[in-house]
Amino acid sequence: MAKNFLQDVKARYARIQISETEVSEDNVRKTGQYENLEELKNSIRKFGLLQPIVVEKENNVYKVIIGQRRFRACKELGWKEIDALIVNKLTHEEAKLISFGENIHRRPLNFEDTMTVCDYLFQKYKIGDKPEDKSNAIKKVAIDLGISPNTVSKYLAYQIMPKKLLTFVAEGKISKTKAYRITTAFWPNQEKIVKVADYVTQLTGPEWDRFLTISKDEKDLEKAVEKAKKSKLTKMEVIIDYKHFSELQKIAEKRDMDIPSIINEAIEKYISEDYSQKYLSG
Repeated sequence: MAKNFLQDVKARYARIQISETEVSEDNVRKTGQYENLEELKNSIRKFGLLQPIVVEKENNVYKVIIGQRRFRACKELGWKEIDALIVNKLTHEEAKLISFGENIHRRPLNFEDTMTVCDYLFQKYKIGDKPEDKSNAIKKVAIDLGISPNTVSKYLAYQIMPKKLLTFVAEGKISKTKAYRITTAFWPNQEKIVKVADYVTQLTGPEWDRFLTISKDEKDLEKAVEKAKKSKLTKMEVIIDYKHFSELQKIAEKRDMDIPSIINEAIEKYISEDYSQKYLSG
């Protein structure tokens, strides 16, 4: 159906009471509602609500069709009112199509564009080369962009990498991919980043993957090495078509990573998002 429903329904702007508002069952975003909500709240604190939510009124209750994360963020911030566009009563089909259309058009910036923005702001805010200077700059970038500091550190991995780790890379003791993963896994603990890198140079490929996972929770790195050498990972075969493989190759080249690392990162992100949605949504 090519029909643009928002052009066919009359909408009026109003400030509505949050206490009289709830998320519509027709809103298609069922997962990730709470993902990075703190970052969104920080952005709204700083810049305000840049775009009103879209609601319809049903039995004296405003039902959010578009903007449920903005609505939840403002509610948690303690707002009493929120800017909204109130549309005429829609059919369930119309509401779902509008919600779906709005969500698929909200695409994040690609990796390169986001990295460029992060780098620009990071250089602007960084006042020195000490770890705390870099950490403070990352926090400011995160607030400005409405994303988590951990995400910012991933985009800036090569900027924040300890000098000793950069030396390991230059000497060929460790690959750029491994250095990237270690830095993003343990930032801002530079001491642990270097120690982990020291151990990684002594491990085989499969052992290093296990060690990286185990050492995130194990304070004693020697014990983490022992566990990595004894424990096993589940090996899976992933079958993808040529088109997707070619796209993965392009992404890997741009990010200077290997394809398995990108897939591992995507799996970790998916599990993290699913966990947040399942357990934080109550």
